[in-house]
Amino acid sequence: MARKETERDRLLKDMQAAGNQPKGFSGWFKNVFLYHYLKPILIGIVAVVLVVFIAVDLLKDHSRDFTFTIFSDGYFSETRKEVLYDLFAKEIGDANGNGKLEIDIVDQAIVASGVDVSAAAQKMQAFEVTFIGDPSCVLYLIHEDYLTYFDPDTSYRPLADFGIESEQKYFLYANDFPTIKRFLPADNEAKYYLAIKTCEISKRDDPEYVEYYDRALEALNAIMTTP
Repeated sequence: MARKETERDRLLKDMQAAGNQPKGFSGWFKNVFLYHYLKPILIGIVAVVLVVFIAVDLLKDHSRDFTFTIFSDGYFSETRKEVLYDLFAKEIGDANGNGKLEIDIVDQAIVASGVDVSAAAQKMQAFEVTFIGDPSCVLYLIHEDYLTYFDPDTSYRPLADFGIESEQKYFLYANDFPTIKRFLPADNEAKYYLAIKTCEISKRDDPEYVEYYDRALEALNAIMTTP
């Protein structure tokens, strides 16, 4: 049975007919490999590198180390938020161990001058979704006017669950803590309270949720004890 003609055989015949038959390995490499195979191989290598890069990136931990949410009637300057950022960076640091410090100080303002009413409504709707749907956001600093924006009995954990004494079941008066004093403007007259968001009872022993609460309590303890 005659041997089936391969693609290489056809290439060699075509080149021989054209008077350009390669001789030996160097001739094949120069006239066949480089001409017909180099480009597909390079494309394949680039594709493999991209797939590996994307896979490694997806496997990396992109979660935040800690998120602290301010629930107020206006926005705070980045300079003021640095007071809290520096404290949490020192006390919590790279908690997830991914090599990056990712601490968010999030402003959620109910009323802010210069903001379109519809835009403010959309922002608050987004905040409500986050409040309910993001279990990693646990510790909140809340303006006195918004303590009942979310139903306290279904939205916050009793502070006594964590051994924290307070005159209120869910809220800890914050203005007297030195860190909060430095954070709030000197002319501030409003009262602010710290609160810990609740979660489903079935989730409280979940290691992921335990870690969220451990970081929140670490941050709260830093606020309460830092001079």
